[in-house]
Amino acid sequence: MRIREASVLFAAAAAAAVSSLSLRAGDLAVPADTTAVLEVSGEERIVAPLIEGTLRKEGPGHLVLDEADFPDGVARIREGTLLLVATNTPSAAALPAWVPQTAALWFDAATHVVTGTGTNGVAQWLDVRETQTAAPYLFPRAVQHGSDPVPLLGTADPTLHGQPYLDFGGFGSGRWLKWVNPDDTRLALATIRHVFIVFGRQPGFGFLLGDWDWTQAGNIGRKDFHIASIGLSANDCAYWEKNNTADTVQFGQTYRNGRRVWDPWLERPEAGYQLFAVATTGDAYASNFCNDHNFKAGLPGVSVDRQGGPRYCEVVIFTNVLTMAEQKAVSDYLTEKWLTRAPAAGRLESLSGTQVEALSDAGHTLRVDGVTGEGMLVKSGPGILHLAHDTDLFQGATRVDEGSVISTSHRFDRGLAVVEGGQELFAATGTVQRAALGDTGMVRKSGSGELTIESVDSAVARIDVSAGTLRLSPPLALTSAADRAVIPNSGFETHSAVTQNAGLWQTGLTPDGWQLITDGNGKGGITLDTANTPWVGQDAIPEGGSAVFFQYHGGIKTTVQIPRSGFYRLSFQAAARYDSSAYRQHDFGVWLGTRQVAVAKTYFPVFERFEFVTPRLTNGTYELRFQGIVSTVSRASVIDDVRLDFLEDGTFAEIANAGFEYSDHLGTASGTATYQFAPGNAGWTFDGPTNTSGITESIGWVAPRVSIARRTPEGRRCGFIKGSGRIGQTIAFPATGAVYRLAIQTASREGYENHTFRILLDGEPLLAYQQTQQTYFQPLEITLPPATNWTADLVFEGLDAVENKNRFSLIDAARVFRIGTGPLSNGSFETTTSLPDGDYSGYATLCENAGWIFEADAADRKPGISGRHAYFGLPYHGGRMAFLQGQAVIRQTVALPEAGTYALSFFAASRIAPWQGYTFEVCWAGRRIAMVPVDTGFYRRCRFRLPRVTAGGTAELLFRGLDSSSNGALLDDVTLERLDVCDTASLLPPTTEISVTDGARLELDFEGVLPVAGVTLGGAARSRLIDATTYPEFVAGTGALYSPAKGTLISVR
Repeated sequence: MRIREASVLFAAAAAAAVSSLSLRAGDLAVPADTTAVLEVSGEERIVAPLIEGTLRKEGPGHLVLDEADFPDGVARIREGTLLLVATNTPSAAALPAWVPQTAALWFDAATHVVTGTGTNGVAQWLDVRETQTAAPYLFPRAVQHGSDPVPLLGTADPTLHGQPYLDFGGFGSGRWLKWVNPDDTRLALATIRHVFIVFGRQPGFGFLLGDWDWTQAGNIGRKDFHIASIGLSANDCAYWEKNNTADTVQFGQTYRNGRRVWDPWLERPEAGYQLFAVATTGDAYASNFCNDHNFKAGLPGVSVDRQGGPRYCEVVIFTNVLTMAEQKAVSDYLTEKWLTRAPAAGRLESLSGTQVEALSDAGHTLRVDGVTGEGMLVKSGPGILHLAHDTDLFQGATRVDEGSVISTSHRFDRGLAVVEGGQELFAATGTVQRAALGDTGMVRKSGSGELTIESVDSAVARIDVSAGTLRLSPPLALTSAADRAVIPNSGFETHSAVTQNAGLWQTGLTPDGWQLITDGNGKGGITLDTANTPWVGQDAIPEGGSAVFFQYHGGIKTTVQIPRSGFYRLSFQAAARYDSSAYRQHDFGVWLGTRQVAVAKTYFPVFERFEFVTPRLTNGTYELRFQGIVSTVSRASVIDDVRLDFLEDGTFAEIANAGFEYSDHLGTASGTATYQFAPGNAGWTFDGPTNTSGITESIGWVAPRVSIARRTPEGRRCGFIKGSGRIGQTIAFPATGAVYRLAIQTASREGYENHTFRILLDGEPLLAYQQTQQTYFQPLEITLPPATNWTADLVFEGLDAVENKNRFSLIDAARVFRIGTGPLSNGSFETTTSLPDGDYSGYATLCENAGWIFEADAADRKPGISGRHAYFGLPYHGGRMAFLQGQAVIRQTVALPEAGTYALSFFAASRIAPWQGYTFEVCWAGRRIAMVPVDTGFYRRCRFRLPRVTAGGTAELLFRGLDSSSNGALLDDVTLERLDVCDTASLLPPTTEISVTDGARLELDFEGVLPVAGVTLGGAARSRLIDATTYPEFVAGTGALYSPAKGTLISVR
């Protein structure tokens, strides 16, 4: 097994951040915002992996992840197999032994709470480690200040396993406690790095950690943990406030119940008890619980006492940096002690030809966020596989060998591969359960729900449909099989012996299969993975024991073989020269043939993985070249482990430099600039007012942060628009008359948020309004009108007036790809006469002239369309979105000019707190397609395969809320996409017989006629053509079965 670190994000201490990433077979740790590449050739087992970023599994081997609990992580399987195991009850999460030795503060509502005489008011809250409740004290305490209001000790709460809590009364109650040292002097922690608080928001929210220097006059204090409001609305406000919360806090990792809070400036705490945690990026400061500067109502600008907060159960604060394993140990302990611990795996993505197996024993549930891709999903073991957010399209097959699969979305389009008889498949709403049958040649469908089968093995002689609906639907066409270009000696391991510099490194030594590029000072060579070399630190080379270095204008090149046409991911490990900072920030270009792919810059003397998406390549040979750009500055890079992996193919419009990865030098050739207005040779035109558009590196204006995926989503650079600047180029379509879709990623520059721009195609608005409010990149997709010309001018144009000229939008990863589309009207909800043109901050209910029908529920809870609004949240893209609440309905009748198989696609998020948490159903032609649960304001893409349609018909698309409260969901970018399906050859063997009992149904979701050995409907044998026309009481769908006539042939002569 080989483990490679990849795509590490850098904060201020970038070098330290990279070197701290440790991956071992028995201790896998993939931090947030990183990608680790793990290559397995045999079988490897990893117990309790820690994955907050992305684990990319490569190699033909078998990887086993036991006790998988990584709810925010992603496991991407490119080759081989992955097995997730849940065979044992999770071990009790005991208190980590190191906590008593390292915690700076530790308070427990069930321990050492001192109340006043005859009252439940808390006078002192002593540290858990204190040995007595009276002086002399050994540890800091939280105590009453003077006669100020204090929290009240609550009684045992059954929802807290019978444990008590301290009630701070909500914001505005005036209740708070200050921190003091054992000698009663003021305690302020100035180096906070981790905070864990179990609290309940029943009374409200507030400043969890505050500051006020009560030893001085006035309201002196800091606001490192400042929340998003300072009025009564603070009781349901977001965690952080961009203009006040310390950068080390708001740009750290914020968690709720062990899951990442992706947008802590918008998302709010839940209504009940929860575990809050934050890992800061640097030192943070606080001195009390729930007091902001001791501001009191009546002071200038103060309308409410800024004291008070939620119910506190337990607090643990550290001033030392914890590892991922240590953070999880504390989180698990607190969760199990006060709440309920439910381990879960994150999202699983698989390419065709791979397999993901979920093994759960009897009485055990393996929870997985969702499964996407084209590989095979296998459920084994008698336990349960629970797919919690099963909302994206899964193009692979599912095989249930044993046990049950539960989908929270209750979708029916997940196709099963039936590889053997002797099984009963019970299908109820959202559940498929397998049981054994004595007849090894038969498969029985039971249960009132729908079951989809996409392939049946020839060993199955009979299928019996005893209840519910059996849907026969061919699999979708697969496109994502892993492939890799052939690169000779990609790790630079074979070369002649190193004979210079004590055998440690040698200039001019060429790795086998490569050619050094020398140009004056531009020299290169081989360095070994050992001490006393100026190029790398000891044990630093990520792949093997050798790497290549080059400096100035030097470089290295080879010939690679591209096995199939398409887009590829070019990746390599690179580091700056080790021995002196004077040699760092080396720029080098990367070329494939005559086409430049990127410019890379090595900032740090530790290896990190660089990844770039190539232009579309046709199969054949190419020269791959790495070469320094500047010949006059003594800087150098070291590279290793070069890879070129196939990503995808399809029908794409040609966009030059789609990721803004190359251009002329940023700034001067000898300088260290990280951005450039209007750089040349970039494939884009930068115009508008002077100095309003250009290219920036990710370490510049998009300097990454630990908690938010802020680095550029593709490569290391992106484009930017300032004020009313413009970026554009002419794109070429591969065919006219087709429909294409534009996909980009957008963000705001930190500190320059809320820039607005529009997207033009040949001068006409494609998207009239887009505001970049978030400082992390988010995807944006827009369907283009049918292409009438071979080329079109694509322009991103800033809309900000002069007074807002310093706001910035960042743009990256532009793609235009062909889609098969259905005729939906106003799928992005941008137009309605119920809102004034250009109003992107208001909302309206029961909107008119929007292409949709909006209907209130029986309690008059109304749906509608909104811009960015505090009642709802943010649109996914554009200026508006739709919102649902209660049991309201949004619907549209769709005309279908073309027959075929379609996918319904949309983006969904929860309405923000306190209306957070909601479920709605999606119906097509009067039939429920899926249920969609949304629990955060972070949009998820939802895609569901629809039953095959015939040309010329109509169907109603309907979204209906399933909640009896005013909680709600946000909808945006609703589209219909044509899908390619396989033929029906593997769907059902011609030797199979089908029997459908009275009350059960058969849906034939395919085109054409499928021959079978026999058909029995309602106990009677049927022959010849069986379809929805001949037997509508038993059969639905667009396909047909053909059963040969039964009987005796008599010949009379």
